Amino acid sequence: AWASQLTIGEGYTTGELFTSTAFRGVRLATDDRMLPDSLRGYAPTVRGIATSNAKVTISQNGVTIYQTTVAPGAFEINDLYPTGYGGDLNVSVTEADGSVHTFSVPYAAVPLSLRPGVNRYSLTAGTVRTPGVSGNPAFAQGTWQHGFTNLFTGYAGVNAAQGYGAVMAGGA
Repeated sequence: AWASQLTIGEGYTTGELFTSTAFRGVRLATDDRMLPDSLRGYAPTVRGIATSNAKVTISQNGVTIYQTTVAPGAFEINDLYPTGYGGDLNVSVTEADGSVHTFSVPYAAVPLSLRPGVNRYSLTAGTVRTPGVSGNPAFAQGTWQHGFTNLFTGYAGVNAAQGYGAVMAGGA
């Protein structure tokens, strides 16, 4: 239910928001491998309205990347596979009577972007086990990311150790 992985023993923090740290301790973190392939990585949610049973075709840079049939009314497509390149998504809605209406959804594969409504977190506590660091100091790290909209992902984190502390907040 948490789509997370628990690590007890030796491991590494991810390095997404703070520098990756080797540790000995406990880590609970979101694991995207528990999601279907179509929900991993960032891709925007496409919303539109069909006036009849309609065929929706989504293309990017002239290549069809998704096609489905929708019922009359509002529709939402939130399971697009992430693509490795940028470019607006061109959406074509072909109605039952043959009429077609099109619109565009802006898209760029910006690092740290998450799908709307998606959370990613990491909680780590233990000791640092990096060569060159004397005494293996205790440390704790927590990070959180949330996809607010197609256009904005927020993130925050805290990292604390003996004689060291860092806090961050930002967005993509």
